[in-house]
Amino acid sequence: MHTDAIFRPLSTFRRRAQLLQAIWQTPIAVAILDAHGHVEQFNPAMESLLGYPSAAWKGAPFGYFAYPDEAQAFRSNVVELLGGSRRTAQMERRLRRRDGAEVIARVSLSAMTTAGQRPAGLVVICENLTAQRGAERALHLSETHLRDLFDVVPIGLFHAGRNGDIVAMNKALRKLLLLDRDATLAGVMVSDLCAGPEAEADVRELYTSWSIDIRKVHTRLRRADGLPLSVVLGMRAIVDARGNVAYHEGQVVESAR
Repeated sequence: MHTDAIFRPLSTFRRRAQLLQAIWQTPIAVAILDAHGHVEQFNPAMESLLGYPSAAWKGAPFGYFAYPDEAQAFRSNVVELLGGSRRTAQMERRLRRRDGAEVIARVSLSAMTTAGQRPAGLVVICENLTAQRGAERALHLSETHLRDLFDVVPIGLFHAGRNGDIVAMNKALRKLLLLDRDATLAGVMVSDLCAGPEAEADVRELYTSWSIDIRKVHTRLRRADGLPLSVVLGMRAIVDARGNVAYHEGQVVESAR
């Protein structure tokens, strides 16, 4: 059963028995809270998520499963919903499993209402985001690590978009070109670094005949003080999962030539 079918105004269900049956069968983690915000029932998916049997926590506040620093915000939402000032609420919360493990969940609350009456209770839906947030955290750490490596490598490096716009430049290349470390790269193209038409043609050739292997050319770039600089410029294309060019990676080494 899709989450939306549960999260719709609950007056659409003709009988409470139908609601309970639907909740019991869904693979989505669902809890029923009474008019005081206390646990009335967990479905099997919620029991699996939290590691607790439903009967063990009947009558306990659902906020118990939230971490102490987040429990108050959860209770405030429960009070507003049971008071009738809101019908739904959604938040991301850390929940505590029976084994002590942390679960990151998107928690959706919906009041069980009938026309003209105060809510008889709440439906709580928990979507487990733990693996997703863990993957996002790992990706962030990996990207941070790569950025740090990019910046400390003693060889001049840059990243450029598919159209030749420079999106990143490491410290070594800024030093080589006498560029201030805080100078903006907005609107700067690889061709803007070239010292003349021949160098621009070299860069165009690297772009138009791109390869995933580094291709190098002896050319000249222009430093910030206007003087030309002989370099070996290498570029390769970084492709996405579909084989399309995502961006270009370049390296610049000063040449005595």
